[in-house]
Amino acid sequence: MPRQYETALNKHNQARDPNILSCLGRVWYAKGKKESKMEPVRAFESLKNSLEYAKRVSSHLGVNDPPADMRLAQASEIMKDNPIFMFNVAFVQSELVTQILQLSEIQRNVTGMEAAAKELDEAVQ
Repeated sequence: MPRQYETALNKHNQARDPNILSCLGRVWYAKGKKESKMEPVRAFESLKNSLEYAKRVSSHLGVNDPPADMRLAQASEIMKDNPIFMFNVAFVQSELVTQILQLSEIQRNVTGMEAAAKELDEAVQ
């Protein structure tokens, strides 16, 4: 369902509005939390989407902007001035790590574990 909202926003040129992006991030977060018990792998993906929106809100960048690594650098600079954005990103980062730790060893992969470790490092800073 969140993908349909994203498509509609892009179609109507609303994909840069921080309030809308924040709401989409919360939808992905709620979806991830709801899926966490029954479908932990899907929950992990939903939480990753939520994190991307939290970072996008903090950088005020839209979907078709610079590559993700450049967005993250810009987001870090903006977040230093806004503790609310810092909290939102750190909170979702910690939830992402918690979710990957709840996966069984068979469901975990090296890429996911490395990504979770990186997010945890960023959350702590």
